Amino acid sequence: MKNKFLLLTISYLILLNSTSAQVHTIGEKFGGGIIFYVDSSGQHGLIASTADQSTEVKWYNGIYRFTNDLEDGVGAGAKNTKIIIATQTKDSDKGNFAAKVCADYSVTVDGINYHDWYLPSISELELLQLQKDVVGGLTYNYGGLYWSSNEREQNKAYALYISDGSNVLNRPRGSDKSFTNRVRAVRVF
Repeated sequence: MKNKFLLLTISYLILLNSTSAQVHTIGEKFGGGIIFYVDSSGQHGLIASTADQSTEVKWYNGIYRFTNDLEDGVGAGAKNTKIIIATQTKDSDKGNFAAKVCADYSVTVDGINYHDWYLPSISELELLQLQKDVVGGLTYNYGGLYWSSNEREQNKAYALYISDGSNVLNRPRGSDKSFTNRVRAVRVF
């Protein structure tokens, strides 16, 4: 009887340890990048890649198109990226533009390939800006303008100055989709 009780106790402890979820923290290296946002459970959040995927890339693929179905918020960038790529590659799947550069990014860490990266929504980019020193490698000076996956109209998209978090929604420099800006891919966990 003691052996059965001991066996049940050990089994219970093993099961308890295997089902308890890991709590993550901002700044932790995880999932191919660095965590910059964690929800209240500590089990889900956002990861930024460790470097910019491009320092000079246009938002569009050469033709102004309004996708008109983009969302904002945590996790919205993934859906936006798919919609942008589908809209921008209607005529040709060739080309290099912000959403495609992020979606094409992959990194292998400890034998695991992480390939589900995307162009962040403006809200996700604002969260990244708040943790810019923790994430590192982001350009703060003039030219530190990063594309988001949100657009304002057919020829304008939201971008953010990483140095101070100012949004260029109404500024002529950096909001036109034909301008070249930086991109930093993110992914959810």
